[in-house]
Amino acid sequence: MISQEMQFQAYISKPIQLKKLVNVLQLKLSLLDEASRTNAVMMTILKSFNEVLQIHGKAFSFRNGDIFIVYSPRIKDREMAALVIRSTLLFADKLGNPDSFQRKFSLPKEKDNLLWEVSRISKMDLSESADFAPAFFKPAQEVGKIELTPMLLARVTAVLQKTEFSSLIRRQKVCVCLDGVAPQPMFEEVFVSIAELGRRLLPEVSLTATPWLFQDLTETLDKRVLTTVSYHDDNAFRQDFSLNLNISSILSREFEEFDARILPDMRSSIIFELQPIDIVSDFNLYIKARDLAHERGYKICIDNVSAQTIPFIDRERFGADFIKLVWNASLPSFLQDNPELKEKIMRQGMNRTILSRVDDVHALNFAKETGINLMQGLYLQSLLHSKSY
Repeated sequence: MISQEMQFQAYISKPIQLKKLVNVLQLKLSLLDEASRTNAVMMTILKSFNEVLQIHGKAFSFRNGDIFIVYSPRIKDREMAALVIRSTLLFADKLGNPDSFQRKFSLPKEKDNLLWEVSRISKMDLSESADFAPAFFKPAQEVGKIELTPMLLARVTAVLQKTEFSSLIRRQKVCVCLDGVAPQPMFEEVFVSIAELGRRLLPEVSLTATPWLFQDLTETLDKRVLTTVSYHDDNAFRQDFSLNLNISSILSREFEEFDARILPDMRSSIIFELQPIDIVSDFNLYIKARDLAHERGYKICIDNVSAQTIPFIDRERFGADFIKLVWNASLPSFLQDNPELKEKIMRQGMNRTILSRVDDVHALNFAKETGINLMQGLYLQSLLHSKSY
């Protein structure tokens, strides 16, 4: 299930990116004992804010008990103060001085302060957030490394402009796999090796430890990838490949330059892989980017879908061409306990569903049993190289 923390991060990512004026109020209800923060109470508070704010904001409940309210400057401070009083009447006597449990952030001026606070609260949930990152963006346990900061991000971004970028690009084939037939490559996923990028530029820093700053980094990487691929002169990137992009990158100047260099009859063999959290953060922006890509002849894949998030992702309703399901060892038992989800996967279209991280024979067997014909992973790579399928 998409957590409230992730929904919050998605919700404010666009205002931050566009440097749009917006306020965020943090109610530190985590200061209360858990007995006072029942599900019913928290839902009542969220509802009271959302009913009033409507299109001008939204409230989110974090797992530690804090509530973050994002709201437009159209909502005056006195209106918000009244809302807070109304929403916390149930335990106002336990909170003491209102200033002690409230903190306001004005964006974009206090963006870094907000991101650090969210990062501090959400550290225990990073593994869940990582389920929405591409496989090559997966945070690893980087013992002893320091976290990425705004100053370090600026340094990385500056260095990236001067770095020979093609050596950071990796490829992995997506194959059609049928019984009794050798895997047939369908297209290559083109991606950036974050591990290599970190080793080369800032070996002492964990680039993925701070999700907000890492998001900024991926947008910079998108632009470099689009430029590198479109200007590659050895015909390596002309057709049958996919790129992992942020939705905003499809609407960027760099994408227009990329598109201008792609032959029209090659576009139908190129796929853009988009992350679920990016899609749900601004569905209207996704529709705009998807329609633009389709109008130009490209295809769309919803990447990095897990068993936990597939209830919220419908390929046909989202108007995508493919959906990429992430394999893990617990997936078969999870689907056995939730047969309706397995049925939904099968309804997505067996030639439209890609099983990723097929790194061993168990994943391959699961795909066959489920009827999935498109696969990607290290095990398939080894089969292709050894030709022993």
